[in-house]
Amino acid sequence: MGFLNINKYNLFMRQIQFFIGGTALGKGGAVRGCTPETIRRTETDLGKPMPLALKAWYQHFGERPIWYDYDADYSIRDLRETQEIVNALLSYEKIQWEHKDAVLAFSSRLGEQLLLVELNGEEDPPVYHYMEEDIRPTLVSIAFTTHVRSVIIGLFEGASYQEEYSRVVLRSNMWQGLETWEEKRKLFDDLFEEAHLIRKQLTEDIHQRDQKRGFITPPMSFQKQWIAEFSKSATWVKFQEAGLRMPYGWVCPPQLKKSGN
Repeated sequence: MGFLNINKYNLFMRQIQFFIGGTALGKGGAVRGCTPETIRRTETDLGKPMPLALKAWYQHFGERPIWYDYDADYSIRDLRETQEIVNALLSYEKIQWEHKDAVLAFSSRLGEQLLLVELNGEEDPPVYHYMEEDIRPTLVSIAFTTHVRSVIIGLFEGASYQEEYSRVVLRSNMWQGLETWEEKRKLFDDLFEEAHLIRKQLTEDIHQRDQKRGFITPPMSFQKQWIAEFSKSATWVKFQEAGLRMPYGWVCPPQLKKSGN
């Protein structure tokens, strides 16, 4: 099978393109992928195999990616520049991680932080985060595709979260009996941590089902399943009692203000 044949990873990346298509992230050629030759050359230069999920990402978003996160953007350039620091960081003797010689770091940020995948034979490997002076990397996602789906959905949720945090914690008097900013922040954070744990479990459950059926759940379908799952939870009752909206309570992505960058 050739590199450009459709597989579940390419299909998933096309569904991400559809998801962002009508938003500020996707309009006017806002994203652009790499050529197969660029990806092949990069893989040769790395001297390591690139899992299919990463190849599909770069094919669709590697030249001009969806977002710029401070100094990281998940582009093919980000991947190449990350190699300049990864060897030094992972060669620290104090890192107690048996897999450090079988990883591919694909993104780096200031503060000597890395995002990396373990080259364990999986085409959609788990994603780890490493920060300088850590003993070992921390697992942040059970698969690369679940990671990028979560990050992209989060781009649209972030503004609503910040607006609600500012309204409820910093300005509102809606929670009577909680006198200080710290008390209101703790209640707010505790509720969103409960929601996060439910979402994390749903992500893992969907990933396991996807592996069995050979298909990766796209963003809008994931959001539908999230709303159905969260609506049944006791945590949603707590959110309603606290006067809070449903986190990630939308299917189609809300509009974003265009970045001035």
